[in-house]
Amino acid sequence: MAKLEQIKLEYEKALDIANKLYNELTNTPDGYLYKVIINSYGSKSTSDYINQYPVDSLVSEYGDGYDGLLTIYTTNPKYNPDHNYGCATINIINESELLSISNKDISKSQAFCNLISNLI
Repeated sequence: MAKLEQIKLEYEKALDIANKLYNELTNTPDGYLYKVIINSYGSKSTSDYINQYPVDSLVSEYGDGYDGLLTIYTTNPKYNPDHNYGCATINIINESELLSISNKDISKSQAFCNLISNLI
């Protein structure tokens, strides 16, 4: 039983280290901006990122697009995720264009689409 407890402690320490590294990895800017719009099962959400790692994770997660589609706006002219099997549309734009895309506008347009869908 003591061995099991020791393994559990080591595992928890490793998870703590992994979580700290993940937070550091996702919060360290790579010099570019990323806005991701996720369309999934009739809902739409947006997220802003300061490096490509979490964006790549989303592209891997949505894979072939069966569970949703991603629209990615970025200032990174060389951005090309490795595992994009059709789920993501990549738009390379300048910073002022990216910053002008409002999450509120996206949400309003989605709310309007939902309203129309419910009326039909």
